[in-house]
Amino acid sequence: MNAARRRRGPAPAVPGDEAEPAVNIVNLSDSEFAVLTALREIGYGQVEVVVHASQIVQITRSQRVRVDEGRSRPL
Repeated sequence: MNAARRRRGPAPAVPGDEAEPAVNIVNLSDSEFAVLTALREIGYGQVEVVVHASQIVQITRSQRVRVDEGRSRPL
């Protein structure tokens, strides 16, 4: 089996490649836009997307807050 047949998923975009993108980024649904917004707004943490019947039904964003334990608290 050659390497091209073993590759999974869409081929990476190559500059100058005129192929149609795998995802239509122009006409995003409201839920797809909400996922992208959650990803862009999070500094550290995770974004969980729940899908049911090919539809996004829940987006959970967990933000991590880093605490510097080396600093002492004021008295």
